Amino acid sequence: MALLDFAELLAPPDAGVNAALPIVAGVRRHLGPFDPEFAKSETGRKLFQELLIINGYDVGKAGADGDHGKDTRKAAETFQRAKGIPVTGVNDAKTHEALVGVIVRAARVPSSGQNIRAAIVAVALGYATAGAREISPNRGPWVRFFMSGNEGAAWAWCAGFASLVWIQAAAAFGATQVEQARRFRSFSCDVLGSRGASGGLLVDGAAVAAGRASIEPGDMFLVQSPSNPRDYMHTGIVIRRKGDGTIDTVEGNTNAAGGREGLFVLRRNRRVTAHLDFVRCPFAA
Repeated sequence: MALLDFAELLAPPDAGVNAALPIVAGVRRHLGPFDPEFAKSETGRKLFQELLIINGYDVGKAGADGDHGKDTRKAAETFQRAKGIPVTGVNDAKTHEALVGVIVRAARVPSSGQNIRAAIVAVALGYATAGAREISPNRGPWVRFFMSGNEGAAWAWCAGFASLVWIQAAAAFGATQVEQARRFRSFSCDVLGSRGASGGLLVDGAAVAAGRASIEPGDMFLVQSPSNPRDYMHTGIVIRRKGDGTIDTVEGNTNAAGGREGLFVLRRNRRVTAHLDFVRCPFAA
């Protein structure tokens, strides 16, 4: 399945029949074929700088401000030289294709030649390997992709990331699995928890820690608020349960300490406790 087809699945299923259209349009505009007219616009110039930043190139102290000064030109030239494409210092079709490649490759639907849980783990690890990150608090191309075009202070993106991973993996296996995954498409950890509870898929962390319940790779974890066990603060994907009472995870909008509102998609290790609940994957046997 192509990236632009996959984008149609990213609208929350209760958002209305036309909700996918602006998402697809946004993905096409930002990650699809190069549009020279869009590239000249302020949004296009900022996107060029953002893409340079997420590929590891410094565009200057002002960041993605739409001003193509000497720092942006230098970053573009360095990137072009590294990729073996004509060194122009400006955006063009070959440069754009190379810049968006880091997202496009990670967003590919996996092969159906593996089991569903392995596919979920592979998708999640792919984003960590790609270095998916924000470029300022809850902003940037990766954030907009995970959050269906939304970004900004109010848009913590851990739930958007985790629910997208489920859909991306499900897309390799058929319409039934996709629809089951899309029921959990949300930008809210609390919504993920409530939908898990209503579907009989929410697993109490204390029961897991005590050996009375089990979890598997591909399930989601939910971090409880210290003041309310049904107020969830953070989420991610379980990729392995270890014999020492911990789990390996991949989680977005986090940092090395495991906090929420971090910069990156990272692989982490967490101890299973009563303050960590789980949602079983609804489309994996």
